[in-house]
This record gives sequence, structure tokens and C-alpha cells, in this order.
Amino acid sequence: MDPERRPRTSTAETQSHSGGLTLPSEVLTDIIASVDPTTAQGRKALVTLLTVSSFFWEKASQVLYRDIQLDNDKLFTLLAAGRETSEDKASPHRFQQKLSERSARALGFIKRLEFLAPLSLDCLRIMFDEAGAKGATLFENVQQLRIISDTNTAVKQLAKDDPPDDIVLFNRPDVCLSGEDIPEYFRWLPLRGTRFLAHHGAFTADAMWWVPPSWESFKIFDACPAQFPAADPSVCIFWADEVRFNPNRTPIDVFLVMENDDEKAKIQRGIDINPDKPFPREELRLHFMTPREEAPPCPVCGETWPPDSYWLERGSDRED
Repeated sequence: MDPERRPRTSTAETQSHSGGLTLPSEVLTDIIASVDPTTAQGRKALVTLLTVSSFFWEKASQVLYRDIQLDNDKLFTLLAAGRETSEDKASPHRFQQKLSERSARALGFIKRLEFLAPLSLDCLRIMFDEAGAKGATLFENVQQLRIISDTNTAVKQLAKDDPPDDIVLFNRPDVCLSGEDIPEYFRWLPLRGTRFLAHHGAFTADAMWWVPPSWESFKIFDACPAQFPAADPSVCIFWADEVRFNPNRTPIDVFLVMENDDEKAKIQRGIDINPDKPFPREELRLHFMTPREEAPPCPVCGETWPPDSYWLERGSDRED
């Protein structure tokens, strides 16, 4: 069946299996949307509905894929059924088989996505291939992206070359990173900016250094060369890591300046800056929280932040 066809509202489409009762498609949609996919019973019911008709596949898939967690095997199954892997890279037909219409449509239903690292280079390349073939963002409707890893060797097998500059996998999601090497994965998941970026874990000097040359970005200190997408004025970045700078300094002691490829602005330390002078729009400052302050919880995973966390905010008129 063609998954792209418009849902029918005929008796055959909305008829139940118990006595021929016909319900409007709007009612069936509400019923399916109320099923909890996190329970075994709810998930079983939704999976059963996938095989009933195109209408039920559409509605059940929207619920099943709305909030999904994928490890490498599940992601490969979703994206690469029937494809060759890197072992067959000499084949002229490598990665020529595209996503089925239903698989491609299912990706559009994902609102919240968790990746359990490590992800293989094959999976990463297949995502690039699909985004390139589509000519658009692969996971276009993902609003929350979380990447989780329990190992510090997760990225050792990644190739040294960077992803193609014209590939976009995500469109301005809230991003949550958890694990020592997870920031390195971030450079392999190109996205068109972020609204929020949280990093729960160790922040190393070589983490998050890469960003496509076309992106506006900012860098965090000379000793810690890191870059993040920062096209959105409301972007906030949080760390729940040990403060590597002196927490006894006032927030005015350290601030960041936006940079781009043309200006190549350098990181500046604002030790002598007048605290009464308003910060220009293009500046960010590093604000060390005091125990009486509370940062908002991570919007992706809900984790709260300890009192000694520090966070960045775009130029603010607040008094510290």
C-alpha cells in the first residue's frame, strides 16, 4: 500500500473488527493517540495496528515514533535494510538503495530522539547519504536530541574526515549530551543550529571543536577550543562539570565574543571591563552561579544542575 495516500474515511477504513461498528476517523485518531507506547501492552497494540491499513499505519506510527531511542543496530535496521556495509564499499552500488517511503515518512514523525552511542561509521555515512539524496534535513521534525554513552572509547573508530558541509541531519533541536566522548559525536551529527545545548559530563580540551564553515559559531577560550552552533539569539549552554576556571571570580571577569569566518574574532578575557557597561548583543559572558541561584532544568532530560555549575547567557543587563 502507498503510505503517502490520504487517509480514507470509508466504512472499510474505519470499521472495527467487532460487529462492524463504524467510527469517524477523527475519533479513531484520538483513541490511537491516547495509547501509551512505553508500556508493553500499548506498544503491542500499536504494532498490531501497523498491519491493518494505511490509515492505521499512519496514526500508529505517529505515536510509536514520536519519542524513540535508537542504538546502532536499531538505527541501522531503520535506515539501511538491504544495503551494503563498509565491507562492500568497492561495489559501485554501495548505498544506492534508498529509504522506503514508509521508513522516510517514519523519520518525520520523530519529535524526540535518543542515540545510544557508539554509532558505527556505516550508520553515520548512511545518514549523510539519505540527507544528501533527500536534499533536506533528514530528521526534520526532531525537537529534542539526546546522545548517551557510557564509554570513553566510543569515537575511536570514526574516520578523520569531516561530514559533508551541505549535509544537515537536524533542524535547531534542543540537544543534550551525556558521556565523556559524546561531544565528538556532535561534530558527526551536523545540524542547523541549536536552541539549547546541555553537556552532562567531563568537558575536555579537544571536545566540540568542529563546526561547518558556513555556520556562525563561538569558541570557548584558547585553552579549550570548542565551537557550537549559535545562530539563535536564545541559545543557552549549560555544563554540569567541575568548574575549570576560578569560581571565586566575578562573572564579569570572563566573557566570550561571537566570531565568524570573516572577522575571526578572538576570545577575550574581560578582567578590566567596567561592570556597569552594558554588554553588546554579540557578546556572551560566563556566569558562575552562587548557591542561592538555580538554573532551569535541562529541557531534554530534565536533569537539574548543582549549585556550582556555570552557564553562559547572551549579553544580559542583569546585575550580579
